[in-house]
Amino acid sequence: GAIAAILKDALKPNLVQTLEKTPAFIHGGPFANIAHGCNSVTATKLALKLGDYVEIIEDQGFSMCSALTSVTFGNGVKFLGDYSFRYCSALKSIELGKNIEIIKYGTFYNCKNLYNIYIPESVTYIEEDAFECCYDLIIRGVEGSYAEEYADENWFTFEASESAEVVASGYCGEYDYES
Repeated sequence: GAIAAILKDALKPNLVQTLEKTPAFIHGGPFANIAHGCNSVTATKLALKLGDYVEIIEDQGFSMCSALTSVTFGNGVKFLGDYSFRYCSALKSIELGKNIEIIKYGTFYNCKNLYNIYIPESVTYIEEDAFECCYDLIIRGVEGSYAEEYADENWFTFEASESAEVVASGYCGEYDYES
């Protein structure tokens, strides 16, 4: 009873304004001191819905959010920091906004269920190990784009595509699947 009353608001994020007058999410919750990068599913979903107002996903911003299954970036997001989605083991689908420019080191490290991603033409730099341990990843993008160059240099399969329409396929345990 008493603990439940104290923790009833633990999943709610706090929207605050920075000194630069930009919005920021703070989610401490009762166990905030255990690890950085851990926030509530509610905070994550709310932050991603407001993506047109967010330009940078900081280093380890959503790292270890094991319940995160899909991400749709707003067109304001231009930069994904180091390890920003590291160990998001349930992450299956990503839609990058049309203005994304930089994907840093280990951004999607060990996102083992991520099988394909469309990288728009706006991307000008992807660090070498941005998709480390994404063994079955297929990178899709415009033919002749930086996405194709990155895929070729890092041994990923590349499929030329003019749109971000997602076709999920891959290998998971004993079962091949396609949907």
